[in-house]
Amino acid sequence: MSARAERQLLTAASEAHVAELKARVRAECEDRPGVYRMHTTDGEVLYVGKSKRVRSRLLSYFRLPFPEEKGARLVREAARIDWDYVPSEFAALLLELQLVKRLRPRFNFMLKRDARHFAFIKVSRPPAPRLVVVRGAGDDRATYYGPFQGARRVSESVRELADALGLRDCTLDSRMHFADQAELFSISPRTPGCIRYEIRKCLGPCVAACTEQQYEERVALARGFLDGLDDSPLATLRDEMVRASDDLEFERAAS
Repeated sequence: MSARAERQLLTAASEAHVAELKARVRAECEDRPGVYRMHTTDGEVLYVGKSKRVRSRLLSYFRLPFPEEKGARLVREAARIDWDYVPSEFAALLLELQLVKRLRPRFNFMLKRDARHFAFIKVSRPPAPRLVVVRGAGDDRATYYGPFQGARRVSESVRELADALGLRDCTLDSRMHFADQAELFSISPRTPGCIRYEIRKCLGPCVAACTEQQYEERVALARGFLDGLDDSPLATLRDEMVRASDDLEFERAAS
């Protein structure tokens, strides 16, 4: 067999295999949040990716026009593709990062840089822990999640999570006054200067508007969400959207 004929045969076999991968994705994969992995014939994980619509994301690899693009190379080198679904896009991001750090896929070179290039989500220490986006994990016994790419996107996501759960965003040295400690302080039940409490985006741990236990329950929900175990904050946002729509507050519902 000539070298040219051999190359043509290998190309045909590769195209047939890519078509098989595409057919399996089209038939079995669903448009749900999740993480996918591409494997070689010997079991090596070539690439780990995530998407809020796994099926659409995987099918996009088979539509790339140029064979030298990374996505096109991936599907040619992959012997198989598998995927797992998770409750939310955020949970998919967390699982993707965990798998990349553990498996070290060679095509995930963008996620192998030094941690200083990434952002972390810090859950500060009591009283009334808050979510903070920082550049590096410290040694202050706080809990850190990450690393994440895109500090601005992470900050926006953290703000939405804090709003959904009513977690504070005031400075870490702000004094907290829980409802079950109210008898120790002479304060009013409201603080006009705290706009997030006024618009019901914060439980108000600084103005005795909630107990310490009530606040800690919300922090536990945040931890569960960041661990990828609980998507109830998303349900809270959906409920708020429906209520706003029912009240004809369409701009708020859209937001």
